[in-house]
Amino acid sequence: CISGETDYTIGPAGVIQTRNGHILMTRVTGLGCTASALCGAFAAVTSEGAVAAAMAMAVLGIAGEIAAARSEGPGTLQLHLLDALYRLNADDIKRLLKVESRP
Repeated sequence: CISGETDYTIGPAGVIQTRNGHILMTRVTGLGCTASALCGAFAAVTSEGAVAAAMAMAVLGIAGEIAAARSEGPGTLQLHLLDALYRLNADDIKRLLKVESRP
């Protein structure tokens, strides 16, 4: 998985591009570690590693978008991001997911 404005996850089935997140996320220390932890958690319950990583990055990005809408800066983004991850549900993911895959 290569993270950025678009996250690219490369696996046996091709490339998954996820376009969730917010520019303010680049100003918060520890989000790379958070992404790694989420990738590990998703890998524990998903058989395909690339799919697990793409799903984890999408969840983090969606939570970041929700948090950024409530934040005034990077300090409050970090606070709201934890709450957004805690409250995130399947309907939020379906509504906000921006993903594309190609062989």
